[in-house]
Amino acid sequence: MSIFRLMALFAILLALPSFAQMDWTWRNPLPQGNALFGITYGNGEFVAVGEPGTVLVSSDGVLWIVRKSGAPERLCSVTFGNGRYVTVGDQGAILTSADNLTWTRRTSGTSSNLLSVVYGNSGFLAVGDSGTVLASVDGFAWSCMASGTAQSLRSVIYADSQYMAVGDSSLILTSPDAATWTARISGANRSLSSVVYANGQYLVVGDSGVIRTSPNGINWTNRISGTTSSFSCVVYGNGRYVAVNDTSLVFTSTNGINWFSGTSGTTNALSSIVYADGQYAAVGAHGTLLTSPDGDLWTNGISGLTDLLSSVIYADSQFVAVGEWGDILTSADGVGWNIRSSGTINTLYSVARGESLYVVVGGWGELLTSADGAAWESRTSGTTRSLYSVANGNSGYVAVGETGIVLTSVNGIAWDSVSSGTANTLTCVTYGNNRYVAVGDSGTLLTSSDGSEWTPQPSGTAGKLASVVYADNRFAAAGDSGVILTSQDGTVWNAVTAGTPKALYSVAFGDSLYLAVGEKGIVLSSRDGTVWDKVSSATTNALYSVAYGQGQYVAVGEGGTLLTSTAEGVGIEKKRIPAKTCQQLKVSCLAPNRLRIFLPDELRSTRVSVSVYNIAGRLIYSEAFSTLTREADLNTFTLPTGVYCIGIKSSGKRQFARIAVVK
Repeated sequence: MSIFRLMALFAILLALPSFAQMDWTWRNPLPQGNALFGITYGNGEFVAVGEPGTVLVSSDGVLWIVRKSGAPERLCSVTFGNGRYVTVGDQGAILTSADNLTWTRRTSGTSSNLLSVVYGNSGFLAVGDSGTVLASVDGFAWSCMASGTAQSLRSVIYADSQYMAVGDSSLILTSPDAATWTARISGANRSLSSVVYANGQYLVVGDSGVIRTSPNGINWTNRISGTTSSFSCVVYGNGRYVAVNDTSLVFTSTNGINWFSGTSGTTNALSSIVYADGQYAAVGAHGTLLTSPDGDLWTNGISGLTDLLSSVIYADSQFVAVGEWGDILTSADGVGWNIRSSGTINTLYSVARGESLYVVVGGWGELLTSADGAAWESRTSGTTRSLYSVANGNSGYVAVGETGIVLTSVNGIAWDSVSSGTANTLTCVTYGNNRYVAVGDSGTLLTSSDGSEWTPQPSGTAGKLASVVYADNRFAAAGDSGVILTSQDGTVWNAVTAGTPKALYSVAFGDSLYLAVGEKGIVLSSRDGTVWDKVSSATTNALYSVAYGQGQYVAVGEGGTLLTSTAEGVGIEKKRIPAKTCQQLKVSCLAPNRLRIFLPDELRSTRVSVSVYNIAGRLIYSEAFSTLTREADLNTFTLPTGVYCIGIKSSGKRQFARIAVVK
């Protein structure tokens, strides 16, 4: 059967936007480390959703599989009904799936964040910011309903023949049909985050430990929770209420009146909880996945560290990463990681390698050395000030840190303090082009030929510079508000446009590519250090460091985030197509898995190559032709309805265009 049963197939030539694709793989924690905000159970499976577009699926609540939703937004809530899953999230995102494998984006008609979705009364209902209420019979077509409020609605249920939505400023709304809503007075004086109905009563929880119960949704009674921490979600199952909050504690009650607190076995905040298949399942920050048969004893479903990782390097045939609580991890391949004993609980901020020695620096003047990255020995730094970075150069090691401190060492073992000439904190130091370069707060930029005598250089910025690297015959520095500076010699610096307001924390170079990482998981790439493009990222966790080795990049950051990726697909050439050529490129379907592309006159040649990319920039198929005709027939894989990019190269000319495939 033909893969295209087309009413129409158009090739629309547009100004192709900058696109670059890097497929990142989670290495720690596992199965992944993005924050999770919603969980449900349906059709024999648990489904959890979160940042950024994360979907996890489990048949037992223990083993979880990561699915790709294709959504870049945070997904806040998920439900099951009418044979399908529906998830909602930021900027009006709504996606549906019948099998948890393929997710389809639906038009919501709103840009407000959608915070909760429920199936009940033979339909779906979603609520969110600014009093947004959306209703749908099938989860596909959505209608906006008038809620009568501009307050954000955080949670919605259908129970006892009515909808109930709760939200900011102690708001409670009820409706029999989702069309007419009535405000109820809870008396909570706190924002409400979750509502449940069980045993003939409604129970709501919210900020500052508030709990209220009601037999009818109209008259509410205050209950004592025993905490001032904010609740995020409450559920009922197995004869008890279980509520989770932002301190990782779990609160249980058999009647909604008397509450008892317990530990969950994690230090991460918990966002959502469900009871199904004979167990409770809760999700939260840094990919937390917990299960419990009774609400008291909890099993953690993720493996690995969730401590912040602050730095990673590749040296002496291995990766070395360091972070909070004295964490040191090593890996020969970037895939399997070994936890090493550092002998300290101080945060470790940076690691460098000399000819025969690794050196790690950290908080309270912590200084460690190792010959192999496995066995570590404490060294005397002579300071209690935090050391944020260390580098090795022709004069030995240089460490920099709090209030402008600079330490030098010939061998990494004995250290001396030298004057930097500044009281500003120095955040990073590197070596290249026969000099050390250090950067720091308030745009501080220093250079030294020997690590002992330092000269201030104008950076042109007052913002914090967090990272500096020397590679490909130039220095590149990055910092707050997306600032990127480049220099050939370390003394004259030029600002370049990064195209982001987010803070950048680290820059690395490998495979002829600069990579910068930073706030909210942002990743930028550049072939020359001057022109930067945003690259796909697998996380919204802050990324604090990136390194290159063995043909791959390794990025580390918040919540133990440890990702690996190759640079495949990055740097695809981008061309701007004149509007006057918009009707020249035509495509038709000849047979299953085969397209015919009618070439414009300027692309006719004895040799033509045609490639198909998905909209993210990843190559799907490519084929070369020897032809003098105006046609090129292209074998393709099965392409579902969607938008793709076609790249054509002929006689040294290149053109790119988008095609919209409509089945």
